[in-house]
Amino acid sequence: AAPVVGMRTTCWKSLRAQRISSRWPWVTPSSMSQRYSATAAIRSPTHTEPRSASSLFLEGPLAERVLLLSVCIAYFLRRSALPLGIDGYTYFIICASLIGALGLYAVLAGGYRVNGACMLMVALTAPSAFLAPEDSLSLPRWAGWVAVLAGVGPLFRGGTPCRIRRSLFKAGLLFSHACVVVSLAMLVTGLSLGGRGGFSGITGHSIFLSQLGAFATVDAFRRAGFSRHGNAWLLYSAAAGLLTLVAGSRAAIAGALCGLTLISYRRPRRWQFVLFVCLLGLSVVMLLLLGGSSDEELERGEQVHPWLSRIYMKGFTNSRTNLWLARWREFVENPLFGVGFQCTTVGSGQARSAGAPVEPGSSFLAVLSMTGLAGAIGVMILTADVLASARRNWRRVDPRTQELMVAFVGAFVFILLAEGSIFAVGEACCILFWSLAGIFGDLPESAKRLD
Repeated sequence: AAPVVGMRTTCWKSLRAQRISSRWPWVTPSSMSQRYSATAAIRSPTHTEPRSASSLFLEGPLAERVLLLSVCIAYFLRRSALPLGIDGYTYFIICASLIGALGLYAVLAGGYRVNGACMLMVALTAPSAFLAPEDSLSLPRWAGWVAVLAGVGPLFRGGTPCRIRRSLFKAGLLFSHACVVVSLAMLVTGLSLGGRGGFSGITGHSIFLSQLGAFATVDAFRRAGFSRHGNAWLLYSAAAGLLTLVAGSRAAIAGALCGLTLISYRRPRRWQFVLFVCLLGLSVVMLLLLGGSSDEELERGEQVHPWLSRIYMKGFTNSRTNLWLARWREFVENPLFGVGFQCTTVGSGQARSAGAPVEPGSSFLAVLSMTGLAGAIGVMILTADVLASARRNWRRVDPRTQELMVAFVGAFVFILLAEGSIFAVGEACCILFWSLAGIFGDLPESAKRLD
């Protein structure tokens, strides 16, 4: 019976091929057989390409992957609460050197094009660094920022730089999820590493944790729409959103909500956003019912959950107006080239000591106060160039990747509004932002395999 069945199958295929050839003469039986073999190979469960675990987020040769992994580890460790025993300036030099080595590797690999708009921005910001006092560390900070533009930013297009920024952005998201998962475990178990601010988890400050939490919330909510484990991703997104709320950064919370709104309005199923808000609201209500402190306990200084009390108090605290006024005064006093890559005054108007940490309070105002009108014009030229490139090639990008990029742009708008991360060379938010800007400016090649 087996040969008869095989003969019938062969005859049926040949008759079908003849009928198709009679209707469409350009389709030959040989092309039909090739089509059948290709379809069978695709449907075969054994037809899979060998892929290692690292290739899911790192691409390129082994040396490039090691360098990318070193950059991610260095940047995320710098803002962690782990006792490293390295002072801040030395660690800044380490991060800037690693990101500079990444840019040098991209140049030596070849196959790239220099972005003229980004080069013009670098040239317009250079006087701000060279005219600042020598003891302000403005020149090293500017050089580190240029290294970020060369290593992962939009300074180069095509070739190896395109692959590097894509891999770094994916690896940065992976490290963000790892930090959020560890911090959630610390929140549940009550562990603390002594970070500053509110609940900081594994990071050194609650602001950094809230930024990573916002990124993880948006990415997990996006994955819930197309993953086979959509409900699990949705629950994790709600947990990451709760962690962002516990960390207490209002800018990160607003950025996460903006990203979630953009994702939900790009999809026909709006119930996911409603379900997410319900889960997050239920979590907050449970926290308020199970713990926290009453008004009388707060007046006596008795706090059951100190981080919950900080959230309550910080919600009515204006911690940015003074910083914004200080940046505006610096711009008015130095309108052309700014004060350099530093802050000369604190929010109260007192002079800041030379070499002290920079806390601008807003990335947009930091551009004005640190680089003046010259730097602001350079940033606007680069922004127009990136947007023009994205508009030309936007339809050639995969819809899921479009969703990812749009959501993170919405999150970054609010985060950069209240945090001065745009020039913060040693922060993960800085390299993620500039790598995303480079991806937008080099579409569609830079967006391939980004999701």
